[in-house]
Amino acid sequence: MKRFTTNSKPCKQCFGSNRIIILFLITWLFSSCNFGNGLECTVYPDLYYNIPEAELALIPFNAKDTLIYVSNQKDTAVLVGKGSNGNYTWKHDQEGIYPDCPGKDFYYEYINYYYQSSNAQFKTLTLTLSIPVLTYYPKNPPSSTFNVEINYSKIISGLGLMWISDEKRYLDSVVINGVSYKGYNLKGYPDSSRTVLYNAKYGALRIQWAPDQVWLKQ
Repeated sequence: MKRFTTNSKPCKQCFGSNRIIILFLITWLFSSCNFGNGLECTVYPDLYYNIPEAELALIPFNAKDTLIYVSNQKDTAVLVGKGSNGNYTWKHDQEGIYPDCPGKDFYYEYINYYYQSSNAQFKTLTLTLSIPVLTYYPKNPPSSTFNVEINYSKIISGLGLMWISDEKRYLDSVVINGVSYKGYNLKGYPDSSRTVLYNAKYGALRIQWAPDQVWLKQ
């Protein structure tokens, strides 16, 4: 999976004092810089949280797939894959006791998969895998979350991909064309009446968009 990078990073240039001695200059090269006012700041490298390869391997769809759904009203939506894009969500953490220092920059990877149809009731489907923006900074990347959007309206947010891919948690099921499939029933937020039955092998099997509108994957 190709990784995406961003060029929109805050400047890390440090302005040195004319009276910095050689020994201090050597120290600065390794870890810090002096801003001319006697304040010594630690220069932190940018930290990237990438989606783990093991989780990318769990995705049962790609950006060029054609997904077909039939509603309980016998309506059909043929969603054609339009590609994917990825980037990083940027977060800056300023050290509170050193407001004049550069602080720390964190980047959280996300990948969007886009699908589009000519059906007005089910015109777009966006599936997103992303590393959540955290208030703490673990050494290893956290599990990515899986989000679903229909017609650019989000159904699911903040659900761990590893969690919903564990078949031991498949407590719900749906019958499609005479075959029973199990999955994890994702409840929407903030609208819990919208749900997605997710299966690690087949993806979104059932999408309940409204109380009277249910789409089944074919």
